Amino acid sequence: MIYFLVSVGAVLVLSLFGMLPGIISTVKRPVISTDGQKRLDELEKKLHELEQLHHEGDQRIKQLETNNEFLNRLLEDKSGRR
Repeated sequence: MIYFLVSVGAVLVLSLFGMLPGIISTVKRPVISTDGQKRLDELEKKLHELEQLHHEGDQRIKQLETNNEFLNRLLEDKSGRR
């Protein structure tokens, strides 16, 4: 019970001083060298670009499918009128 109170008290004291978020982020985040961080930033940027291209590609595919359906209906209407 005493250990629990001490740990809760420590969390309260650290959070009052605003140190808890910094401690948690330091513990959770691995240490990366400057070169490694630059490479990670580049890869994240490329990943974002690829996700954007993927989204644009999906939109283009939907547009082409809609155009295809429209043209097929026009073709059916034209062949049915003859």
